[in-house]
Amino acid sequence: MERRELKVLILEDTAIKACNIKRALEECGICRIIEAADQEAGLEELTRSREEGDPVGLIVTDMSYPLKAGMTEDPEAGEILLKRLKEEGIELPVVLCSSIRYRIPEMAGCIRYREGETWELKQDFREIINRIMQ
Repeated sequence: MERRELKVLILEDTAIKACNIKRALEECGICRIIEAADQEAGLEELTRSREEGDPVGLIVTDMSYPLKAGMTEDPEAGEILLKRLKEEGIELPVVLCSSIRYRIPEMAGCIRYREGETWELKQDFREIINRIMQ
């Protein structure tokens, strides 16, 4: 699979951060990106994509965002996502992109997000995507 064929789901509730992540992925050659601001909407996108025969191949998630529309942020949303994917038997690489440095072994990668440093964000994504696509 080529980079431009990889479909990526971004789970991020902050518009500026979601935009910066999307831009960094696009600069890495990723063209097929869908976004969701809460976990429920993201999981619906995942299911819909799978049912349409065009599954998501990578998830980029924040650690803290709402689980459902209208709810406040859950500070463990990223870890809850991993648990839900495992419970549903969905095996996908998940990259955590957060302003706090996390090290979570179940993640395909953990990227520290720093506003205004999109060059480093792009480099971090490029490294992880290269590893995933081998």
